[in-house]
Amino acid sequence: MRRFVRLACVAGLVGVGVGAAGCGTSAEEERREAQIHQFRAQRAAAYGDYERAAAEQRAANRAAAQAVEKQRDEEEHIMPPPALPPQLPSGY
Repeated sequence: MRRFVRLACVAGLVGVGVGAAGCGTSAEEERREAQIHQFRAQRAAAYGDYERAAAEQRAANRAAAQAVEKQRDEEEHIMPPPALPPQLPSGY
């Protein structure tokens, strides 16, 4: 019961934090989620719950990889200007 209450409180706090950051890009949201999972993994390891820590670490790695992928997809692709035509010699 105690674990359920703790998880409900953490889920509520995470929901409020993510909801308040609603104006960020999806890559930023994924990065934030990765940070949250990393924090949870560190807390679980500190309390000796190594299985939970490993699961949270895997979730953090997955979210970080998704953040990188979404960042790559969201980047604005800027095309370089076209090359100038070659200069003709002055005799033509």
